[in-house]
Amino acid sequence: MDEPMSGAAASAAQPRKSHFEMRALLAVALLLVLLFAWRGRDQRDPFARLHGDWSRQQNAYLDALRSANTAEARRKVSAEKQPKPEAFAERCLELARLHPGTPAELAALCWATGNAPASAPGKEAFAILEGGRIDRADPAVLMWALESTSTSREGRPSPLIPLVLAIAKRNLDQPQTAKLFAWVCIGQRDDDSGEVPPTYAEAADLIADRFAASPDISHFCESLGVGDGSPPWAGKYEKHLRTILEKNRTRLVRCTASFALASVVDSMGPDRQDEALALYRQFVKDFDGSDPSIKPVEDNLISCAKHEAEVIRALRAGNPAPAMEGVDLDGRPMTLADFRGKVVLVSFWATWCGPCMKLIPHERSLLERFKDKPFAIVGVNADREPEELRKALAKTEITWRSFRNERPGKASIAEKWKVSGWPTLYLIDHDGIIGRRWNGVPSDKELDRDVGRLTDAAIRTK
Repeated sequence: MDEPMSGAAASAAQPRKSHFEMRALLAVALLLVLLFAWRGRDQRDPFARLHGDWSRQQNAYLDALRSANTAEARRKVSAEKQPKPEAFAERCLELARLHPGTPAELAALCWATGNAPASAPGKEAFAILEGGRIDRADPAVLMWALESTSTSREGRPSPLIPLVLAIAKRNLDQPQTAKLFAWVCIGQRDDDSGEVPPTYAEAADLIADRFAASPDISHFCESLGVGDGSPPWAGKYEKHLRTILEKNRTRLVRCTASFALASVVDSMGPDRQDEALALYRQFVKDFDGSDPSIKPVEDNLISCAKHEAEVIRALRAGNPAPAMEGVDLDGRPMTLADFRGKVVLVSFWATWCGPCMKLIPHERSLLERFKDKPFAIVGVNADREPEELRKALAKTEITWRSFRNERPGKASIAEKWKVSGWPTLYLIDHDGIIGRRWNGVPSDKELDRDVGRLTDAAIRTK
């Protein structure tokens, strides 16, 4: 039988590292971690520096715009100081060529594609991404790139949405996937087609089916009702919000989902306004702004919920429409009562409101379609620059009269009607009773249906 080794022999056979050696190894390990982190940060720095230049240009432009006191001065500022996305997209493409295979390259290509898609560098950037570069991206790095290239560009959705959706579907087990799906959804909130975008529908279903408990889906909830009302198709996703509220324990997600649910129910018509009122009031009870990590979000939504609850209480369908009196855009006296006996679509609009201007062609078509019926459109215009308004009226061929929103010495019409977002639409029946209210633009089908229903009722009473 083998003799057991003595302590000395055992030490010789399995030498122990000294405290000095252990500290040295730990130092080397820490250095490697720091070097790796520095390398990762360094690979992002070129884009961060470039994007900082864009932000400085944007801030300087906005400061100059705020300082301009006349429409002519603002036009000059826009012509001379407004940053050009096409030029910046070219710089992004140059950066991408200098840093191939890095996070900086990915972010630069995403920026050029998302902000200048119709330009030559934007198209080239998209071709590179579509050609395989985005497929090689780690989901976490892709999410960083997308968050770093946020855009206020009109004309969404981004061309990147189908590519991002495809990557998310291939990485269902990755931590960043829920956030990618949410990005796909929030990027299509402003789609004005009146129909659910197919990519939105696919991402929304996957969120509800697989990621309802994720802490990273607040943007999905926001896409359905945080902001100026809910999209016209949001009612199809009420069940998704209810699933999230059943399964999710993250306060931010529950906050945005709760408000969005109230907004969605509110958008579904007069039959559900009592339920919407109860949901807004419950929201105010459940969220008090006590969590410092999301206090700005909660405080904003609490204020919005209180406002919407008051709007339903005072201006719900079935209530008499408040009096509206003032002057039209030519300074002539005008009252809403002048249109009694007709169904009236009251449209709160302004030339600086993109959705308002996009609605005008359909408003013209409504007047043409119902020209032989008791129907009228009455605008409430919030422009303060007569020259800009005059140009818009000539260009868009607006034939119906509009009130001036501002009334010297009195509350504005929008304040009296508790309008907080533009456009807002009210449909008033021939007896002056509110029939419907929309925050934002309803679908053409819904608007046509409700106008037709009330005008038919007006005709039957004659």
